[in-house]
Amino acid sequence: MQDELRVLLRDENGTTAFFCFSTQIKPGQNFLRLCGPKNSLLVDNSSGTVLRLENKSYKSYLTFFAPPLVSARQHLRNARINIFDFLKGRLHQDSGMKELIERFHQSIRTKSSPPIPYREIILTARIMDEIFAQIKKPAK
Repeated sequence: MQDELRVLLRDENGTTAFFCFSTQIKPGQNFLRLCGPKNSLLVDNSSGTVLRLENKSYKSYLTFFAPPLVSARQHLRNARINIFDFLKGRLHQDSGMKELIERFHQSIRTKSSPPIPYREIILTARIMDEIFAQIKKPAK
């Protein structure tokens, strides 16, 4: 049984994405890191957090103080959002999937665009097919 997946993607613009899902690493990891030419994002699905990693330089020793303080502020904001979502009954493992399914059904009822554009659906399916094809290859 496979319980770890690490994927590295790169597009023609030099943007990279690294996805890691593992139950072998303790604590378990489930995150996505997007690294672009200007800024980066770190999405931690395990803790329900999103951090924006800005391409910002600081003078001298501020390099050691400012970035951790910026991250701390973002973590506090994420915690506040998660607490409010919990109190509203919206904080559970599949809340994002539930939201997408509801929006999809609404798009059918109202004959409007789906919540995710068809181009993105097809692109994601192709990427997943490529990943699955590589997983099935026997190790040499």
